[in-house]
Amino acid sequence: TTTYATFKEAWNAANSGGRAVLTLYQDVNVYSAMGYSTLTVNAGSDIELRGGSYTITSSKRTGDDPGSDMPVTSGLNTIDVNGAFTLTSGTITNTSSDVGTNALLVRSGTTDFISGGAVTGQTGINVEGGSLTVTGGTVNGSAQGISITNGGSANISGGNVSASAGNGIYVSGNSKLTMTNGTVYGSKCGVEVWCTGESGLSSAALSGGNISGGEWKDGKVAITLNTFDVGESRCNALVV
Repeated sequence: TTTYATFKEAWNAANSGGRAVLTLYQDVNVYSAMGYSTLTVNAGSDIELRGGSYTITSSKRTGDDPGSDMPVTSGLNTIDVNGAFTLTSGTITNTSSDVGTNALLVRSGTTDFISGGAVTGQTGINVEGGSLTVTGGTVNGSAQGISITNGGSANISGGNVSASAGNGIYVSGNSKLTMTNGTVYGSKCGVEVWCTGESGLSSAALSGGNISGGEWKDGKVAITLNTFDVGESRCNALVV
C-alpha cells in the first residue's frame, strides 16, 4: 500500500495501467484536485474505488480563464471510463443540471461494476456502448438513473436505481437490460425501452426485482416480470 500526498498523485498512479485499488481519505473536488473537471480511466487501467464516507464531485464553476468572467460548465462526466472501473463504496456526483452531464460515462468496449456506494447526477450512469453490472449501492439521476445506448448492456442484480424527474432506466439503440433483482423507480417510467427508427432491437429481460414508475405510457404495461424484445413502433415507451 502506498500513501500519496495529493489525490492527483494517487489518481495518476492508479491510472497508469493494470489493476489498482484507490482509497479515499477525504472529499475530492475534481477541478480543485486535478486542474480539470473530468477524471478519465485510461484504456488498460482497472481501478477499484473504495471511497468510504467520502465524495468525488464535479461541479459548475466560473471564471477559469484568466480575464474572463464567462461561466464555464463542469466536464460532461465526473468519471469517464475508457478501461475498467469498480465502485465498492463512496459517492460519485456531478452537480451540474446541464443536459447531457453524467456522474459516470461507460464507453464502448469498457466495463463498470457498482457493488456499493452511490452515484448521482443529471444522469447517474450513461452506458454508451459499454457494459455495466450493478449488484448493490444506489444510482440516482434527475433525468435518468441509468441510460443504456449505442449497443450497451446492463445487468442489475441488486441495488437501488431511481430518477427524480425521468426514467429509472432508459434503453435504446440496440442495447440490452437484464434485471434479476434490485429496485428501480422513475417519476416518469420505471423502465423505458425506445425503438422507433432503430436499425437494431433493444431488449429488456426482467425476471426479478421491484420496478415502478409514475406514468404509464400508451397503456402498454407488463403486469408480470418477463422477457420481451422490442422491435415494433407500438412499444415506443414500454413501462414495467
